[in-house]
Amino acid sequence: GVLRNAAGQGLGYCQVQAFTPDGHLVTRAAMTDAHGGFTIGGLTSGNYLVRVMPLYYSNCLGGEQLYDGGAAELTPDLAEATAVSVTVGEPTAIGTLVYRKGGSISGSVRLPFGATYYDRTVTAIDPATGEVKGRSYADATGAYLIRGLTPGSYRVEVFKEAAKVEL
Repeated sequence: GVLRNAAGQGLGYCQVQAFTPDGHLVTRAAMTDAHGGFTIGGLTSGNYLVRVMPLYYSNCLGGEQLYDGGAAELTPDLAEATAVSVTVGEPTAIGTLVYRKGGSISGSVRLPFGATYYDRTVTAIDPATGEVKGRSYADATGAYLIRGLTPGSYRVEVFKEAAKVEL
């Protein structure tokens, strides 16, 4: 396939993953080339979801987005994702995918004196469904930026390993 932004420009150096339909196991991944082209090889026959992951050094800083099987535009919603059927020995083309940046939430986590920020995950959660719609990590100062969100209201939560703090 080819990954492009809304203006039609190829998005290079973004990670595209094939993972199980239950959303748990990444089976294979590929990086897009300088023009947005990608091929995920080594898959066995079966059904896979396709996801573009944000990487800090890439052009894909709009949050996780998934192939929805219909329009070229990707979706941030796992419930709207469509599995791609793969058969060994037969190329499966999914065409051009459009990655959109979406909205963002930014802020700063404040922890007690002496606590570290490097291992804090910040999530944006849909309050109606409880689904995680975006995530980021707090930097060394506690600042975070969650990108690629669709318009709406979100509950922000901060996680450290097994601990959770609601903001």
